[in-house]
Amino acid sequence: MNVRKTDSGKWAYDFWFDGKRYIRVVDNSKEQAEGAMAVHRKRLLDRKHGLASPITDIPFADLAEKYYKLEASTKRSWSRARLSLDHLKRAFKGRLVSEITELRIDEYKDKRFEKVDGPTINRELGTLSHVFTKAIGWGHAATNPVRGIKRYAENDPVNRPLTREEEPRLLAAASKRLRAIILIALNTGMRRNEILSLRWKNINLPEGQIELEARNTKGGKKKRLIPLNTVAVDALRTIPHAHDLLFYSPRTKTHVRDVKTAFHAACEKAEIHGLRFHDLRHTFGTRLVEQGVDIVTVQKLMGHSRIEMTMRYAHSSEDNQRRAVAKLTENGAISERIPERPSPAPEQKPCATYSYMYN
Repeated sequence: MNVRKTDSGKWAYDFWFDGKRYIRVVDNSKEQAEGAMAVHRKRLLDRKHGLASPITDIPFADLAEKYYKLEASTKRSWSRARLSLDHLKRAFKGRLVSEITELRIDEYKDKRFEKVDGPTINRELGTLSHVFTKAIGWGHAATNPVRGIKRYAENDPVNRPLTREEEPRLLAAASKRLRAIILIALNTGMRRNEILSLRWKNINLPEGQIELEARNTKGGKKKRLIPLNTVAVDALRTIPHAHDLLFYSPRTKTHVRDVKTAFHAACEKAEIHGLRFHDLRHTFGTRLVEQGVDIVTVQKLMGHSRIEMTMRYAHSSEDNQRRAVAKLTENGAISERIPERPSPAPEQKPCATYSYMYN
């Protein structure tokens, strides 16, 4: 058995057991390499002598697939979990679960940051952490190494509606399919995943409504009925009936996962800055409020479980506030409808009284 430093500056262990050679690159510490080798050798000995080991070490790729089949595929955000797992599997290819240490995860963070932003990495670390949480329960890990990893700071995104002047420019810059998606978002307030996962069986054009299945809604608790206006109906009619899914991807054999690249390209072409796809939903809510729709109806249309969530979309501009105050005088000024009071009589001072003494 031997522990040595590799040309890359990392440490590795190398030993033979029952005629088979085991070589693993571990971390930047000789002590960690020695410890990992001892654990590996003990597992092999326990297995040889039929001793039950509390931890069954498996390749991370196998753990990721097990997690996806038993956990991630049952969640509403399964597409996001699938994407994260694919990145993690590539990063830890050939690694056993026991070999994924805090140091390796930190290295993954640094390398990944060269390609994507901090919030995206945070989502992937969140998935990895949940994988290890389940792995502990399944007997594939003893601890969760992600717990000690510092996440990137995230600023709350600022919602900004699409203006009436920007809308035609964005639609003109979008492809035919993206244009339909944008119009559906602007006129229904549906979330991106709700739109992209639509099936024709969910749509009733004669009745002018969409029935969202519970599993495709946020929270997945109950289905939603979404009314369609004429613009949304016309947009849906431009989509070909080539598949049960409205936005089918031949490459992935399922619905389109995301339109971020195409959306950003359309925004750039239309010279629109700082707009995210989710802002189209914000635009829907803001426009409803500006048209005088009551907040409870807006809540129902947007599928919010709490009214506080809807209030974020009820931004009143200074002009709207002035118009609201002006409505108080539509039937005559308030002061004009108040009867005038008679002026009070001038205050009269009491007459002085004198006492006279007569002698």
